[in-house]
Amino acid sequence: MADRAEWESATRRQRQLAVAADAELRRRHPGQYFAPLRSAEPEPATGAERAERAELTITAGEETAEMGQWMKDLAAGRRTFADRLADRQNVKIPSEDPDYGDLGQAFPAWTGPGREPILQPPKPEIPPSPRILERVTDRDADWEAAD
Repeated sequence: MADRAEWESATRRQRQLAVAADAELRRRHPGQYFAPLRSAEPEPATGAERAERAELTITAGEETAEMGQWMKDLAAGRRTFADRLADRQNVKIPSEDPDYGDLGQAFPAWTGPGREPILQPPKPEIPPSPRILERVTDRDADWEAAD
């Protein structure tokens, strides 16, 4: 789960951009067919695959079996994933001036929206037109006459 959370935070911006680009493409070309977006995640395990990996089922009182080849492959895949993710997070944007250094991370982690309020200048006060002021004055006079 830690790998999944790390991947989620590292790729959030790119995934959101992909979805936004897909939506914009479909909006601009409403009559054209585009294949739906699909996840790169592997398909869930079938019943046969689960039965094949029976060593994952642990029952109370039974002795745990030797770690199967599937588990070893899974651990190796996790190490490969962690290495690729670390390499991706270390990519820097080079500066045009070689003496200046780099411009920062190419794929920064998404920090999420800020919690502070957005500061905005006050709206300018718009004075009412003389015609509106005249109508309000007439209305107030009618109310006073009714009393």
